[in-house]
Amino acid sequence: MSLGISAPAQYAIRVLVYMAGRSASESLRVREIADAEGIPYPFLAKLVGDLVQAGFLDSFRGPRGGVRLALPPHKITVLEVVESVDGVGSMEQCFLGLAACSDLKPCPLHEYWKPMKARLVSGLASATVADLARVAVSRVS
Repeated sequence: MSLGISAPAQYAIRVLVYMAGRSASESLRVREIADAEGIPYPFLAKLVGDLVQAGFLDSFRGPRGGVRLALPPHKITVLEVVESVDGVGSMEQCFLGLAACSDLKPCPLHEYWKPMKARLVSGLASATVADLARVAVSRVS
């Protein structure tokens, strides 16, 4: 876990950003995405199913099948993606992983982590897949 964001959530963000950099009408094969992003195919196949269920992707069968974004990338926030994979409230976890950390029973890092966590959640709620895709494209160019 990295600052409350699991590896599967990080992969989901990478997949959606990768797809945002492609034509909106283009269906991509899961194998292509896995190869391009360095994500194990079996793991990505399951994750793509979860992203379809969450409404971020549409899936198409057949020879021209694949997946594509179900929503415009500017309408998908990073926080929505994280919460769809890790669960709503997943960002509320204690930095040290303690189950009993709260304002009433704080861990040693609580007073430092709480304001940083609030800024992180706010930033993830305002950042969209389109924002990340723009940054990714500018780094490649």
